[in-house]
Amino acid sequence: MYDVNFFQTKLSAIPENLWFVGNYQNPERTKGCVYHWCGLNMTDQKAGNHPEVGALNKLFSKINSEPGLVNDGKDLRYQQSNPKDRILAALVDIDLVIHQPIN
Repeated sequence: MYDVNFFQTKLSAIPENLWFVGNYQNPERTKGCVYHWCGLNMTDQKAGNHPEVGALNKLFSKINSEPGLVNDGKDLRYQQSNPKDRILAALVDIDLVIHQPIN
């Protein structure tokens, strides 16, 4: 199951210097954005074909955002110095929203 913990574990293991902004991956395909690390690439840009990407999009909807916006620093709530830290910070917030007690 693709839950917050799955993405936190998977994405935290990717070295910071391999993350990319502005596109799915660099031309050499050695660096990528969050979508790239979940299976999406330049030649196949249909998120519906990738269960991980679909699950990630659904999780990010819990904070009214999109993974690509956070990755690229376009969500003003997540202005960490690199895309990896921005995504991981958003996942912490998503986890808080999901587990927020109902009064």
